[in-house]
Amino acid sequence: MFIGDNPNVARVMGINVEMTKIKLFTLMGVIAAFAGVLLTTEINVFYPTQGQGYMLPVMAAVFIGGTLISGGQGSIVGTFFGAYVIGSLQAGVVATGITSYWVQSVMGLIMAIAVSINVMIGEGRLAGVSARLRHWVVPDRLPTTGEPSARSDAS
Repeated sequence: MFIGDNPNVARVMGINVEMTKIKLFTLMGVIAAFAGVLLTTEINVFYPTQGQGYMLPVMAAVFIGGTLISGGQGSIVGTFFGAYVIGSLQAGVVATGITSYWVQSVMGLIMAIAVSINVMIGEGRLAGVSARLRHWVVPDRLPTTGEPSARSDAS
């Protein structure tokens, strides 16, 4: 059920791209409908606007989880991590007694920071920073007994 970034390569590999897209969008609709049914059974009543406040937390969780805003790359584990961060943020800000306006403001600010970092990573601006950080990384292997080491055993 995966097409990838290049539908032409998927066609060459024998995947019916159009049918696969239809199947995936149908599956997404079924899962969204199931989530709506679960939300309705949780509160025992249906309101036409009951899912209205979930757009910002969902988008923030996806972008904090590492999905690029240009699309193409992302992971389920990263999105779950982003959802955990957003849930913890909401619980922490509410526990401090701040109003819901500021909860959404803080969440929007963190989402904007995550999107900015993703854009900088996508454009390669952070390549210099990561090259500088490589000098701080522990070496891959330690010297063996045949190789010279930093300390001398002259005792």
